[in-house]
Amino acid sequence: MYTVLLNINVFLYTPALISSAKYPFSHFIIQTLQQLTGGNPYALAAVFVLMLIVQAIMFNTLVNSNKLFENETNLPAFAYVLLLSMFNGYVFLSAPFLANFALIIALIKVLEAYHNKSFTQPFDAGFAIGIASLFYLPSAVLILFVFVALSIIRVFKWKEWLVTILGFFMPYFILGTVFIVFKPNELDNIITAYLNPNAVNTLPIYYIEIFVKMTVLVSIMLLTMFFFQKQFFKKMVKTRNMLTAFIYLMAISILTFLLADGFSVAPITLTIPSVAVFLSFAFIEIEKEWMNEIIHLAIIAIVLFFSYF
Repeated sequence: MYTVLLNINVFLYTPALISSAKYPFSHFIIQTLQQLTGGNPYALAAVFVLMLIVQAIMFNTLVNSNKLFENETNLPAFAYVLLLSMFNGYVFLSAPFLANFALIIALIKVLEAYHNKSFTQPFDAGFAIGIASLFYLPSAVLILFVFVALSIIRVFKWKEWLVTILGFFMPYFILGTVFIVFKPNELDNIITAYLNPNAVNTLPIYYIEIFVKMTVLVSIMLLTMFFFQKQFFKKMVKTRNMLTAFIYLMAISILTFLLADGFSVAPITLTIPSVAVFLSFAFIEIEKEWMNEIIHLAIIAIVLFFSYF
């Protein structure tokens, strides 16, 4: 209900879909959704909200299963939905939003590497980032996060990095093989479309709105970092290492803005998982409940104001 209420605006004013031929996987998903729904805006909005709920559940399960906080909580899902809803008009069924499914799976595999010392997790994490890059090419830079996170979570081994790289290129190898076998004449067109930008239906950008929301997001980052560093050495080594990995995810995901074609707000989706973790952390560590409520209501006020006015 919380997710639906925060995203009612996409039902009332459904954003135009961005059909990008540069990212064939995203292009295919968007075309398929349009065909299945007949282009009905309410159906597309419902699909977006359902996908957001699924991502939030996946993310919440990731945090609780790795015991990043002392007790199990729904705060990670709550923070994820709240933060992403701030930008729902800009990330609506966008390529980065679709790539976020693969990013969350990569996070699951990276954190699993703490308990499992085999090469399976590094390979799977690289594979997931490779899938994410097929949906949104700039997300390929997140392979750097996998390298850094593995070095933090477990003892560095160069073989793990090699396995991660092999996993990253495996989706490209599989996709290329499928096209060579079944549609050899279309392979050149796919490669050309993937490497050359050709985005249509570009959404209008309201810079005052973006400035306010980015200011709020940066303020949240600074606030949560304050509480994080204050409590950092009080946490177990495992928790410290995993939360440190999320700091690097936050920093590296920002690089996707530099690799995007032109100015776009959509890559903000890739930063949301890391910010959501630390916002949840801050909500837990802030002892005064009224302060939590002020932060929560302030974010909701901004979401609602720019959604309808």
